Amino acid sequence: GLITASQDRTIKIWDDSAEKCTTTLEVNSPANIALHPNGLCLSVSTDCALYIYDIRNLDAAVRTTKLKTNGEVTPHFGMKGTKLALVGPDFAQVYCMKDLSLLCSPDLTMGKITPGCAFTPDEDFLLIPTNDYSILVADAKQGSQVTVLTGHTNPVSSISFSSAYHNFVSTGSECLFWTVD
Repeated sequence: GLITASQDRTIKIWDDSAEKCTTTLEVNSPANIALHPNGLCLSVSTDCALYIYDIRNLDAAVRTTKLKTNGEVTPHFGMKGTKLALVGPDFAQVYCMKDLSLLCSPDLTMGKITPGCAFTPDEDFLLIPTNDYSILVADAKQGSQVTVLTGHTNPVSSISFSSAYHNFVSTGSECLFWTVD
């Protein structure tokens, strides 16, 4: 199947074998979505709230948290699924999926960030692209800055780790491969 979020304030679940929409969820404003690694949990973020749904029953959110953001935020699950990051311009928060408690708000003294972040496979660190073409590495429990990675000459749009954890790729108009020490 496929899940889409549209500017018309709908989230749709599609059956690709039947080529049709099977479920439509209406939200109060345009949303961004992320599917939990187990495929059973859907995170929906709007400019004012975070909703967690059981994908098998979209009648009501199982958890809801109000947000105070400066605009649109994008959810990102870690590979283990124990943490969820919400990232947007001048905004980043890391939540524990066990109880949706706020773990930290990473230090964003670097300036504006862009929504292409990723957790390390162990979910100990969050890598966040910034508008100066660098990548902020933050401790996912404390929110403190660990280091800054540089090398891109254009905006970074996404970061993806290999499941083996030994390397990751960051992309934009160029693609950089990184090795983790």
